[in-house]
Amino acid sequence: MYTPNEHRYDKMTYNHIGKSGLRVSAISLGLWQNFGFGSSFTNAEEMCHTALTWV
Repeated sequence: MYTPNEHRYDKMTYNHIGKSGLRVSAISLGLWQNFGFGSSFTNAEEMCHTALTWV
């Protein structure tokens, strides 16, 4: 059975959403803001692949 590393999120960058106190990872915030209904799936997929090669 797969057991994820307990510390897998320790180095992740989080950002606050306004004054709500909600924190989301920088990756999820970027995806949410950039890939709405106006973007094609192909473009979004290419950008994600490019970003992941830089990690």
